[in-house]
Amino acid sequence: MKSSAVEMCLLFDFYGDMLTEKQRQIFDYYYNEDLSLAEIAEIAGISRQGVRDSVVRSEVALRAMEEKTGLVARFRAMNDTIAQIHTLVDEFAKSPDFRHITNVSADRIRKIWFLSRPEEEGKNE
Repeated sequence: MKSSAVEMCLLFDFYGDMLTEKQRQIFDYYYNEDLSLAEIAEIAGISRQGVRDSVVRSEVALRAMEEKTGLVARFRAMNDTIAQIHTLVDEFAKSPDFRHITNVSADRIRKIWFLSRPEEEGKNE
């Protein structure tokens, strides 16, 4: 029954607040805590079928929200673009051409690099 756990957890990160508190809790037990339907049923005080129904309804709701908003798709596209920028900047920084650019251009390239990797800022200065 489990859909891709990574996919569901990503959808939950974006849209989980749209679920009811009980749905969020059951979803968390099922996907994040990796509890069985029977274990969740015992904790929640409902039937195993009730847990399964809640998980399925949550999955459907999360997918429907993604279909309507496309936030996760845009997030992934943005991350892909950032990864491409990282690669291009890294390749350029290692190329012989980098030594021949002006200081202004070098500063702009560094800004682009640090904007896409804020955790690196200040390490190599």
